[in-house]
This record gives sequence, C-alpha cells and structure tokens, in this order.
Amino acid sequence: QGARTVAAELPAQVVQPSLISGRVFGADGECVVGAVVRLEESDLTRAEAETDQHGSYQLALLADSMAGDLSATMGQCSDWKLGLPLSPGERTLQDLVLQSTVSICGTLRALDGGRLADAPVQAVRLGSVAAARPVVTLVRSDELGRYRFANLKPGAYHIRCRGLGQNVFYGAPGDAITVQVEPHRTVEAIDLRYAP
Repeated sequence: QGARTVAAELPAQVVQPSLISGRVFGADGECVVGAVVRLEESDLTRAEAETDQHGSYQLALLADSMAGDLSATMGQCSDWKLGLPLSPGERTLQDLVLQSTVSICGTLRALDGGRLADAPVQAVRLGSVAAARPVVTLVRSDELGRYRFANLKPGAYHIRCRGLGQNVFYGAPGDAITVQVEPHRTVEAIDLRYAP
C-alpha cells in the first residue's frame, strides 16, 4: 500500500580498458629491468610504465579502438612497434627487443670549414597531426662538431640549426631535405655548414 513505480536509469555501459603487456629483452636475449615502455597516439603519450625485475610491463588504456605506437627505450637502445591495433576489453601481448639505435648523425661546420662545437641541432618530426607544436628533439655537437640523435621515432624529419638569426636546414638553401628514419638503422653524414 502506498507503493509506486518510478523510472530508473540503467547504468551506462562500463568501458573495459585495453591492456598491453609483454617483456622487454636486450639484444643478448636477457630481460631488461627499468626500460621505459610508452604508448603513443599521433605523437601524444597515452600510457607509460617501466619494466619490473623480470623485464615485464603492463599498460592499461581507456579509449575507443585505435592504432597506437609502442616503444621501449633505455639509454641509446630502443625498439618500436608502429600501428599496433587496440580495442576496448582486449588484451595484447607484445614483446620488445632493445637494440643500439643512433638514428641520425653528422657534423656541423662553419663556412670556413671549421668544426662547430657545443652547437645546438634539432630534429623536427614531420606529419604530426595531434601535437599543437612540431615535435622537436634537441642535441648539441661535441668538441669535434659531431652530433647524433638516438632513439628517434621512425618517420620523416628535417634537421636544422640556428645561424645568423634564422633556421638553417639540411639541404640546399630554401629546399630542406627530408631525412627518413627507420627502426635500427642509422642515417649518416647529415652534415650542415653555416655561419653561426
């Protein structure tokens, strides 16, 4: 008596996370402790973890279906898995193997041929659609004018320095050459000559 019927809202569907797990190994086949494993989508980090004492990692991501870029890095060693398909509620197993990776290297010289020490040089990643600004990696040349970029994400880059108040790109003036980075391969002799 006195009871009445009321409308009740059904709970929203619970979104199950995508789980990515696996182990990280060195080139010698041994597990790697403390490697940083990162999942990116359009150059934005979505999840990150470090490997444990067994070289194992696990990432959880609440998102719609997507293709992610998975990487493991430690020092100058890395491995990449690009375009990894991920779906809510699914578990993906993916091991990674670290290898020494110098992606791009070269030498900086002044117009008179002298080597430029401690000069900044940038690798500008091309084609990023999500980042508000270009993805730029900065290193400095050594005492002999040599520089090197390690662990760059595979893709297309412009290499540039700063000279006389303007950017100087690898390639002919006004015609920057695109440098293509591939996993575990080094692009050498990307040399620049300019007036600092």
